[in-house]
Parts: sequence; C-alpha cells; structure tokens
Amino acid sequence: MVNSIEAEILKALNSAFSNRILDDIFSFISFLGNKGAVWIILALVLMLIPKTRKCGICAAVSLILCLIIGNGVLKPLFDRVRPYDFDKAIKLIIPALGDPSFPSGHTMAAFAVAESIRRYYKTPGIYVYIGAALMGLSRIYLCVHYPTDVIFGAMLGIVYGYASYKLISLERKTL
Repeated sequence: MVNSIEAEILKALNSAFSNRILDDIFSFISFLGNKGAVWIILALVLMLIPKTRKCGICAAVSLILCLIIGNGVLKPLFDRVRPYDFDKAIKLIIPALGDPSFPSGHTMAAFAVAESIRRYYKTPGIYVYIGAALMGLSRIYLCVHYPTDVIFGAMLGIVYGYASYKLISLERKTL
C-alpha cells in the first residue's frame, strides 16, 4: 500500500518536473554521494587540519554509524524494494542499484556529516545542510528512493551526527 502511494508520488513528480537540465544536476549531486565519497573526503580534510580535527573525527564516526547501522543492519532488515523494481513504469535516469531502498544511504551520510559540522561550526553547518537536502532531493528526483526512505535517512543521519558529537564530547571529558 505505502509503496504504491509513494510510487505514484514519484511518477507524478517525475512527469511534472523532469527535464534535461535537472536530470544532469541531480545526477551529478547524487554521483557525489556514491559510496559516501564527498562526505568521506570532507571528513578526512577536516581531520587533517588541526583546528577542525575534532569536527572531522565526529563526521567520520557518524559515517561509520551510517555504514554499520544504516547500511549493515537496517537496509537488510527492512529489505525494501526500490521504486523502479516495484513499479516498472518508473523510468530511471541513472543505473539501477542492487541494494535495498530503506533508508537512503546517500541522504543518511549527508545529514550525518551536516549535523556533525553544525555542532562545531554553525554557519558552515547550515551550508552543508543545504547540500544534504539537495542530496536527498536528488534521490527522490532520480526515483531511486521513496520519499520516506529519504525522510528516515535524514532523521537517522541527524541522530548519528548528534550521537557522534556527544561521544566525542564525552571522550574529551574523560581525558
């Protein structure tokens, strides 16, 4: 039931907004998040700079939580089919993916890093949140995730970013 309602929403959005320019923009944004690449690079850069090292460690820990809990536990547990596998009328712009749909790993990683950065640096964190939101929108636009996959991915990412910040803060107090 939920899958069919969300698949209809995706098809409606796709037919209303689809155009070549947006296809290219959202394909590129989504590509940046493949395997968490842009977020891993950002965390590594932050870790290399002494002034931002704690923030980088926080971002890295949040990404590890995304990998272990989100991709390692939740995706196999829910095993939700991708929208294009559920409804063959959904047209793909990017290649089909082989893993389950729920939660969105791209969105989860993006929001985990955004929350990690926001905890240390408010204004830059807001900009990263905008990038995270665009990442989530790209996954819906490209019809590789249902809206609820993206919403829960964002929520989980924020929780992992916050938990990482608290863990780093706790570690600092014990030293």
